[in-house]
Amino acid sequence: MFVRGVSQYTLFEPQILWMEAERSMLSGFDRMETERGDVEYAQSWLCIIGENPAIPELNWE
Repeated sequence: MFVRGVSQYTLFEPQILWMEAERSMLSGFDRMETERGDVEYAQSWLCIIGENPAIPELNWE
């Protein structure tokens, strides 16, 4: 679930893909422990600095 300004995950080995004005894109990976061992997921994060722009809420139904 996406919540503005809150993350329960850590982005490992982050790299800046691009930066412009008040936005940037980071890429890296997330690590999660499961019953079968550690699993790694590729992640890209959009970081927005300043006022929150209008972002449509995701509907997962």
